[in-house]
Amino acid sequence: MKDFIKLLIFWACRAFFCIFNIFPIKKNRITFVSYKGAQYSCNPKAVSEYILQHCGDQFEVVWGLDDPSTYDGIKNGNVTVVKHGSMKFYKLLCTSGFIITNVDYLSYVRFRKGQYIIQTWHGGGSYKKVGTQTKNINYFTAKRRSYFNARTDAFISSSQLFTRDTIQGSFQFQGEILNFGMPRNDLLFTENPQKAEAIRKKLGIAPEQHILLYAPTYRQVIKYTDYELDEAGLKEALHKRFGGDWVILYRLHPMLKDTFDAASHDVMDVSSYNDMQELLFVADVLITDYSSSMWDFSLTHRPCFLFATDLSSYQNERDFYTDIHSWPFILAESNAELSEKICSFDAESYVSDVIAYHKDSGSFETGTACQKVAQLMQSKL
Repeated sequence: MKDFIKLLIFWACRAFFCIFNIFPIKKNRITFVSYKGAQYSCNPKAVSEYILQHCGDQFEVVWGLDDPSTYDGIKNGNVTVVKHGSMKFYKLLCTSGFIITNVDYLSYVRFRKGQYIIQTWHGGGSYKKVGTQTKNINYFTAKRRSYFNARTDAFISSSQLFTRDTIQGSFQFQGEILNFGMPRNDLLFTENPQKAEAIRKKLGIAPEQHILLYAPTYRQVIKYTDYELDEAGLKEALHKRFGGDWVILYRLHPMLKDTFDAASHDVMDVSSYNDMQELLFVADVLITDYSSSMWDFSLTHRPCFLFATDLSSYQNERDFYTDIHSWPFILAESNAELSEKICSFDAESYVSDVIAYHKDSGSFETGTACQKVAQLMQSKL
C-alpha cells in the first residue's frame, strides 16, 4: 500500500512539472545538484569550477542548495545560487539546457527534449554493490531509478570495470557512456602546494604534521565507537613506519556524523567538511573500509589501508562486485592486524600493485575529465 501511495505522489509530481513547459529552454544554462542539494561538492563542483574558470562567458551556472549560504565557490555574474526545492529552483532546472548531478533522485521531474542530463555518480571503482545489485531493494526505489536512468543522456565512467558492474550492471543504463574519469579526481593529478597549504590552514594543521584520513562508509551503526578504531595504537604504528607527528582526520558518513563526540577522541572531526577530495588531496595515508574513496586515493599512489572489522557481516548484508582480497589495498580485520600491516608496509610493492590494478580495471582517469565535460557541452551549444 505504501508503494502504491508513493507511486501516486510520484505521478502527481511529474504532472505538476509540466507547467514549466511554457518557459523556453535556455541552451547555455547548466543546473548543478550535488547530493540532492545537501552540498557544494563532488563531481558537479569540479565541473562547475572548471566551467567558470575556462569558459564562464559561454554558460550560465545555477546551483541548487538546501542552504544557499554554504556555496563557497567562484562568485561572478554567471552564477545563480537558489534554494533547492524552491519554485525558482525548479523553474531554472526545467529550463536548463544541461543538468549535472551525482545522484539519481530527479525521476519525479518531467524533463523535455532539448535538455541534456549528465549523471556523474559519486563513487568510482567497483567495490560494494549499489542500485539493483543491493539486497532487499524495494519496488518503488527500483522503479524510481529506472525512470531517471531512462531519461539520463550520459553517464560518466571512471573505468571499464565501473561501466560493467555499476553503470550497466546495477543501473542497467543503456545510454551514452563518457569514458572521462571522475571530474572530482582531476585535483588528485595536480601538484598545487598553495592549495594544499590553504586546506591545511583551514583545518588548523601545521605544515610539519602528517595527515591520516579515516573515512568509513555507511553501515548500520549508531555511534562512532562501533567502528572500534584504536587511535593511540594507530598513531604509534604510523610514527614507527613513517616517522613524524600524525593527526587523524575522521570523516563520518553524512547520515552518521551527528553520532560522533570528537571531544572524547584523539582525532579531528571533519565530517562536516563538504569537499572530500580536498581531504584526500592533503592526506598522506587513507584508512577506509568499503568506501569508493579508495579508488580516488589510489590515483595518488599513497598508502591506503582497509580496516574491516565486520567484513563477513557486511558481505552478507551488502556484498561486493569483486573479491575484496583482489583489491590492491592492504586489508586488516582487527586493530592488531592494522598496526602490524602499517609497520610492515612495502611502498614499492604497493605502488606496483596499484598500477597493475588500474590497468586491469581499464581506468579512464587522466586528470582531464572536467575539460572533456566542458568540451562536450560546448559542442552542443
